[in-house]
Amino acid sequence: MGSGKSITCESCGDKKMYYLGVGFAFSNVFNIIDQFPLGAQKKIKYISSFFQIERQDMSYEVFECRVCDTSHSRIHLSIKYNNGMVYNPLYRCPECRRKLFKSKRQLQNYKCRRCGKYSLKNSKTKFIIWD
Repeated sequence: MGSGKSITCESCGDKKMYYLGVGFAFSNVFNIIDQFPLGAQKKIKYISSFFQIERQDMSYEVFECRVCDTSHSRIHLSIKYNNGMVYNPLYRCPECRRKLFKSKRQLQNYKCRRCGKYSLKNSKTKFIIWD
């Protein structure tokens, strides 16, 4: 069962929801394939057509843009195939188009994606659980 967190900017009022973890549909990548960018969808289909998938791990994670210093909720996917080869989709920042990286920072420590200020706080909305 997945969870989620809502973050609000105290400066401009922008609110973002961040999904975390896994849900029931995450048992097979083809249950959620439409959640990936088109290039990743094509690569996943190609791998599954020509190779034996040995392992697939996926979950919603927080990714960060190290240039813009912003946070983004994306599905982390790792597919192991063909005796040890690994595929991980590449995510890009919607603002600067640079590569996004998995983050370990707290969501409040990023810039607001709307106004660019460091004034993010946990929303009054309670922690959510999704599946």
